[in-house]
Amino acid sequence: MPRNPHDASPYGEPDFAATYGDCAVPHQFAAPAQDLVGGLDLRPGERVLDVGAGTGAAARAAAVAVAPGGQVVALDPSAAMLGRLRGSDCRRALGRTPGIPCRDGSFDAVVASFVLSHMPRPETGLADMVRALRPGGRLGVTAWGPGSAECTRAWNEIASRFVTASQLTQAFRAVIPWDERFSDGAELAAALGAAGLAAVRRTRRDLPVRMRAKEFLAIREASVEGRVLRRELDPERWREFRALASAEIQRRFGPGLSYSREVHFAFGVKPG
Repeated sequence: MPRNPHDASPYGEPDFAATYGDCAVPHQFAAPAQDLVGGLDLRPGERVLDVGAGTGAAARAAAVAVAPGGQVVALDPSAAMLGRLRGSDCRRALGRTPGIPCRDGSFDAVVASFVLSHMPRPETGLADMVRALRPGGRLGVTAWGPGSAECTRAWNEIASRFVTASQLTQAFRAVIPWDERFSDGAELAAALGAAGLAAVRRTRRDLPVRMRAKEFLAIREASVEGRVLRRELDPERWREFRALASAEIQRRFGPGLSYSREVHFAFGVKPG
């Protein structure tokens, strides 16, 4: 395991931001972001905050929904990720929750796309998002459902031949501690209710994912587990791992991968 498990976090690295924006967003995050924004019934002229915006999948969708006259603020602690948010009128802001740099009641809507599972204390993060909402404002969040794709399990199995499975698991949990909790849609909705939101509702969808094997491998290498491998292996062993993973994944799944991921959505309204 890395000396400090939190060092496995890839989000501040430019190479991760590039892979995330170019590969992960179009294949895995863009469609759920559209659904999340659609569930908030945004209107022209409204102000929206995207918490943990990353490279801006939800922020860009929200900017379209609130035009003309609206404003979207993309908030993220990673300058590298925000630097990939291009081609939109979104305002970029470095920061995180708790600690959103705004006055109480500043926004008509807040979105947090696959963010709650990353927070050390989701309850305090949600409380800060609710603070940022005006009375009657709406909050929408998403989380991945349980389990992982067969190709991901295969990659992890190959990785565990080079480092222990417990190293990979501990590093992942250090960066994404609440993945299992929020993979349950009822837990996701309950968190919004506990934060004081009313009219809480939840839904789910099965997201079809299709990408080239080389894109999948790039995403995995840039992930938390990929960073553990790169940190722990010497250059020769790292090259050996990459060659084996590429050969095995393409042998088992072909040059193009196709699978499904379950996505949970929850929405609530700030009373008053």
